[in-house]
Amino acid sequence: MRVSLLVKGCIAAVSLFALGCPAPPPATAPGASDAQQNSDSAATATAPELPDPRGQLPRTPPPVPAEATDGPDAEPATDLESAVYSVQVMSSSSRDAAEAAARQVRSLTSQPVEVVQESAGAWRVYAGRSGTRAPMDRLREQLISAGYSGAWTKQRVVETSVRDNTIPTGESVYSVQIFVSSTPENAGRVAAEVRSKTRLPVEVVEMDGYWKVFVGRSPTRSSIDAERDALRQRGYPDAWTYRRQGTR
Repeated sequence: MRVSLLVKGCIAAVSLFALGCPAPPPATAPGASDAQQNSDSAATATAPELPDPRGQLPRTPPPVPAEATDGPDAEPATDLESAVYSVQVMSSSSRDAAEAAARQVRSLTSQPVEVVQESAGAWRVYAGRSGTRAPMDRLREQLISAGYSGAWTKQRVVETSVRDNTIPTGESVYSVQIFVSSTPENAGRVAAEVRSKTRLPVEVVEMDGYWKVFVGRSPTRSSIDAERDALRQRGYPDAWTYRRQGTR
């Protein structure tokens, strides 16, 4: 009886296989289903968004404003005025602010630094004087590097008449000014150099905290103008004719 039932069971299994019934799925190890599900979830998770590489590039500096053109006051009105290039460092409605800025600029350059009140009432700080633009452009770049981003080269008219306590009061002479420095050593060096290039007397005179190198003395201007032109040809482009008014 038992043999008969066993035979019938085997025949039934063979019949099911022959009819194409699917075999039962293989057994799954405990925990394998959860691991597979976690793996699938990780694979389908959204990848982290990478930063836009454009945001890592250095920022483009702001455009530099166009440099102001030479002012309309660049034409001398008298023979005691000259058109020169200077660096305008700043402009302020406050004289105290302008004087404070001038003190700082004087610590950065041996060029003369002036505080000038313009006709409009503003106080402006100028550094340097030159008959040509290139030296003042170099000074401008130096001051910009030191933090004066608003510095720019400007042509302006200056008075070429000075008070001189080495000349008797009531007298005046014309001389060629070729150099100005905040130190007597620099002025002395230039004076010694120029003495080999002229037959006129050369002086170093202190005025308002600056040392100026003058060449020649004449009661008339024409001979001094001729010497000025000759010195410019010999390598002194900042030579200017000055009238020195005595105050001794």
